[in-house]
Amino acid sequence: MRSLLILGVVLFSVFKINAQENYKSLTEVDTQPILSVCNSEETKEESSTCLQKTFPKLLSEKIKISVFNEQNLPKGSHEILVSFTISEDAKITNIVVDFDNVEIKNEIIRALNKIDFKAPGMVDGKPVGVKYSFPMNFTVA
Repeated sequence: MRSLLILGVVLFSVFKINAQENYKSLTEVDTQPILSVCNSEETKEESSTCLQKTFPKLLSEKIKISVFNEQNLPKGSHEILVSFTISEDAKITNIVVDFDNVEIKNEIIRALNKIDFKAPGMVDGKPVGVKYSFPMNFTVA
């Protein structure tokens, strides 16, 4: 019987931040997007820490592991590349999941759409879109 080791899927993912099109990177914004579970009164450093620690945890909690287990994937390590934008109205948009399995792609998109931000990134007092991308790694044993 195959089992899926997914503990490290998101918890150990690293945010790679890229500026594309009209979007900004985290280093280019005055105020980072704020997750609904983070305190909007935090400093920029505290807000960054909350985002980087809390986002992977939230995503991991929202992903249904059963979808991964049902896919009969080959044993070994797998990597999924995920990118999206936090829009000017604090919504997750432009989701791209780079993985061959459609059910897993759809599950990641579903889980991302359940994560709420209460404020967008800001530059000079104006909301801006912020682009995120990161790998999700998991092992099928």
